[in-house]
Parts: sequence; structure tokens; C-alpha cells
Amino acid sequence: MANYTTEEARLAAECIIRELVNKQHIEVTDKAEAIKDVASVFTSYKSTVQNISRLAQETIAQNGLGRDSFFQTKHQLAKQYNVTLGTGATEHLIKKVISLMLQSRYVDEVYSDDHVLQRNMRPFIYKLFDDNKKIEDKIKKQLRHVDVNTEKWKIEYQRLKEKIDFRNK
Repeated sequence: MANYTTEEARLAAECIIRELVNKQHIEVTDKAEAIKDVASVFTSYKSTVQNISRLAQETIAQNGLGRDSFFQTKHQLAKQYNVTLGTGATEHLIKKVISLMLQSRYVDEVYSDDHVLQRNMRPFIYKLFDDNKKIEDKIKKQLRHVDVNTEKWKIEYQRLKEKIDFRNK
């Protein structure tokens, strides 16, 4: 799930750009701006996934569907938004980053083939998702006593997320 912070997205982007530049897979004119470009892919994805989740909740509520329809509805909406969820999210993001690099005015040259870029980016995107999966699992475990998707759950979830983020800094 795309539940990383903006700072975590920026750090992952920084690692990706540094790795690709150091290994001479790409050449950049402005490293800071290239990092912002890549981070924007991650934050845009997160925003889109959150919007899809919200729309899925509204759709099942409006149509009187059961909670078990949520994931099916969410995946249908993801197809409409041309977004990949779940296990394909990493590959989806990698393709988006490569596409951005080919169009970015801050990336002068892309010297390597897509599969080489993918291989070098994948660990950082896995880490972005994996670290947040661990945090999310920890938070959900602490919130077992609260009904999911209630206002109280959302408030407590955000409070615990911020508390954990603060400790990790």
C-alpha cells in the first residue's frame, strides 16, 4: 500500500538518482530537481491510490454493497485510472520513473536500457513499500480494538503514524 510520507518518497528518489548517476546510467543537469521529479511520481501515485480508495468506499456505500466488495471495486477504479495496485505497483512506478526521466529537462541523458534502470531502481522502491508495510502492520495491530474505516480509526491511525514517523527521524 502506498502509505509512505513525502519525506520517504523524497529519500527514495534521492537514492534512485544517486545510484543511477554514480553508476553512469543517467546524466543530470540539476540533481535536486531530478530528485523532485522522481519524488513527484511517488507522491502522485500515493495521492491517486488514496483517491481510488475513497471513491471505492463511496461507491460501495452509495450502492449498498457489502464491505467484501471494496477490493473488487478498488481494482476496477484502478483500471479506470490506469494505476496498478498490489504486487504490480513496484513495476508500475518503475515504468513511470523511466518515462519521466526520458522527458525530464533535468535528466540530460539516459545511457542504459530499461531493464538496467529497472534493476537499479527496484530495491529502493521495494524498500519504500516494505518499510511502510511493516509500519502499517504495526499500527493496525495496535488499532485492533477500533472499528476499521471509522472516524476514530482514521484519527488514531494518523496519530500513531506520526508518532512512529517522529521516532524514525
